[in-house]
Amino acid sequence: MKELKKQLTIRWDMILFMLGLEFCLFVFGEILLLCVTQIFHQDEAFEIGTIMTLVATSSILIIGDTNTLALSFNTGISMGGTRRRLVPAYFIVSYLECLSASFFAFLLYQLETWILKTFYSGMEATHVVSQCFQPKYILTASLAITALNTVFGTLFLKFGKYAFIALWILWFLCFTILPRMGRILPKYQDTVWGRACMNLLSNLTEGRLIAGIAVLSFLLLLISWLMLRRQQVKL
Repeated sequence: MKELKKQLTIRWDMILFMLGLEFCLFVFGEILLLCVTQIFHQDEAFEIGTIMTLVATSSILIIGDTNTLALSFNTGISMGGTRRRLVPAYFIVSYLECLSASFFAFLLYQLETWILKTFYSGMEATHVVSQCFQPKYILTASLAITALNTVFGTLFLKFGKYAFIALWILWFLCFTILPRMGRILPKYQDTVWGRACMNLLSNLTEGRLIAGIAVLSFLLLLISWLMLRRQQVKL
């Protein structure tokens, strides 16, 4: 508990910054929705504020927040903390941060739902993210974000700016290549690899996907823990 309190003290301002950023993104999304519907005379409204909040916040938690681990690790160890207690405490606080961001996004979603019903009642409302706030999705996504953030933070702590640059390039490539996969895959669906991928996807149920993400996340956390056990403090 002592180490948890120390981690919360170190990262309290970062958690508040994340919640404030979520609110700012939500407000910007509402302004954008107002401009689209009023200036361009669109007759359809959807939860653009919540979508911007979820996408941007997830990206920041995964990639943009990687230096948090270095700060917490170096500060904690230099103040007399032990790796055996500090690293698990960091995992828990990171998970709580993701859960708090998810809960605040859910509150903003409820606010946006009220805004759509009150101020856009004459328009067709499209609900895009209503299924995202189920507990099983929130718990699994928060675990996956925590694992990715921890692995990236560990690499950043170990290799410095080179790892940070490589991670940003990887993140950019994912957003560039993945949207095109839907157009590329149908061309190879009759090949051996294509049929194997289709069979794998056809047998992939929601429960198996959630379990697979959870297992992979725990493996990433274990890898991070093994790397951090002998990591030296860099001041």
